Amino acid sequence: MIKALRLIYRWVNKLIELICILILLFLVVITSQQVLMRFIFNRPASWGEELSIILLIWFGYLGIIIGLRDDKHISISFLVNKFPEKVKKLVDILGRLLIAWFSLLMFQHGLQIVKLDAIREMPATGIPASYVSFALVITGLLILIESVLKIFIPTTDTLRK
Repeated sequence: MIKALRLIYRWVNKLIELICILILLFLVVITSQQVLMRFIFNRPASWGEELSIILLIWFGYLGIIIGLRDDKHISISFLVNKFPEKVKKLVDILGRLLIAWFSLLMFQHGLQIVKLDAIREMPATGIPASYVSFALVITGLLILIESVLKIFIPTTDTLRK
């Protein structure tokens, strides 16, 4: 069971990292194309800025998952480090429960926003607006899973081996 969980965990994390790399690559290409078209040819593409915004939103949300996984998020460690070990563990669990609760809210409200955005399209690209708001749903779900894993398996190194 733990072997299958480890495999899924690694696969999902590699997929998130790959998607972030591809998004960053597309952002560089699209932004370069926009600059070239605007300042050299004086004919900016209408879709470039909108697509860059969509990609940046997804990049930011997926980056949150990576930051949480690697414990790179902001924390009040200078205060917590003064506590005894048992209190540190309790504060860590409470923090992760709070993150899990918030991610559950992100997931639930993200679903509602996706439903509302299903009828709208982005003006320049025609991309459904729900594709943008779906980032909330995916991020909320993956943060919830990551938080629960970190509560029950304090170090995810067990899954990363």
